[in-house]
Amino acid sequence: MWCVLKMIDEDIFFNELIELLRERYGRVTDRDSLSSALAKKAKQGVSVHRVCPATFELL
Repeated sequence: MWCVLKMIDEDIFFNELIELLRERYGRVTDRDSLSSALAKKAKQGVSVHRVCPATFELL
């Protein structure tokens, strides 16, 4: 996932991130698990920042 975020180098809407992960790795990512992980990291200030609801950017 971090590779995909680094690759685009801009903030991304959550559904777009899921689609990019599917295209790159060929499998469906669990939306709830990914959302929870990103929200936790954003709250901790580690690796990602929540720009607005369901939109994240890499720190």
